[in-house]
Amino acid sequence: MKANSKFLLLICITLFCVGCKNNYSNHTSKGEVADSSFISNFSQPLNVKFAQGFGVDNYKDYKRVSILDIQTKDTIATYFFLPKGITTPDAIKDTTKIIRVPIERVAIMSTTYLGAFDLFDATSLIVAATDCSLINNSKAIERVKNGSITDLGSSMEPNAELITAANPDILLLSDMTKDSEKIFFGNTKVRQVIENDWKETTLLGRAEWLKMVALLTGEITKGNEIFDRICNRYNEVKQRVGNKANMPSILFGTDYKGQWYLPGKDSYVTHMIEDASGSFDTPVQGNISQPMAFEAILNRYKSADKWLSLGVLGVKTLEDLQQNNPRYALFDAFKNGEVYMADKKLNANGGNDFFESGVYAPDVVLKDLVSILYPDIFPNYKTVYWRRLPK
Repeated sequence: MKANSKFLLLICITLFCVGCKNNYSNHTSKGEVADSSFISNFSQPLNVKFAQGFGVDNYKDYKRVSILDIQTKDTIATYFFLPKGITTPDAIKDTTKIIRVPIERVAIMSTTYLGAFDLFDATSLIVAATDCSLINNSKAIERVKNGSITDLGSSMEPNAELITAANPDILLLSDMTKDSEKIFFGNTKVRQVIENDWKETTLLGRAEWLKMVALLTGEITKGNEIFDRICNRYNEVKQRVGNKANMPSILFGTDYKGQWYLPGKDSYVTHMIEDASGSFDTPVQGNISQPMAFEAILNRYKSADKWLSLGVLGVKTLEDLQQNNPRYALFDAFKNGEVYMADKKLNANGGNDFFESGVYAPDVVLKDLVSILYPDIFPNYKTVYWRRLPK
């Protein structure tokens, strides 16, 4: 996201917050009482294993969720999840941060979150979303068509009036600044919940944010089971590839206006390649991508065996790619036809399912990548998210 786009988003949400009053109290309204089976399910422990951006403290009647800055480990926001009908425990001093579950209506500020709701068969809870033209989920697309999901416009400039009109219980969004809790939470009619899967440094860490949906729906047992199955499948793929002595060397990304943004050593991209037993020699430290000159990239990766990219809009073939930059033909991977992009599931408007369902299918993403680097391991496998560029 560009800086000016972030600024516009913050202004829009802030104005929305100022224009609303706090309609929440310490207790739920009459008739909103969770049944005993729901409360029993919700009381099950929810533990975080891989994600660094949030933590859960399990208590008898509620769960405290802390949203964390991955770099500093500072707490960005805190929420208290309580079943409807449960009296607010004395231990919770700030009742403005209480979220009663299960929620019934949610607005999402990124199509990425659809992937998690779909795992819980809970796309029907979504009543508003940004960038609806980019949605890949068939159930959500149908809900947009029949008016069940309100299109809030661009995530860069969401329509605050439409957010209000959709009347969601929760507004799910990513944080933009260190003051996100003050800007997004405050005394507002709609509770804002921060969801920062995109900041995680591993595929499993990104996928574990599905547990936020488990909290919002109260499906704690189901959330644990879904994620455990994902982890098991992911580890099975890792075990199949093992530790190779001769790993294929990797070039990652593409040039953008004379700059090539290279992922850091602690990024999810680098760890993904490592888990697939690929060799990605990045000089960038940390988990943030840094720009490098084309000449530096060519010097470092000219002889790389495979070239991976998350996708370039409008590029279907090697010829298309070369038209973007004729110098791409200087790389050995281009000459050998070993260029792969993670845009196999692209909708008509450019919405990439790699960033929707793919975030919560790390095992499939990894298996795709292993089949590219070591075709003999899964000889009859057809990739889901990655594709090889034809001539």
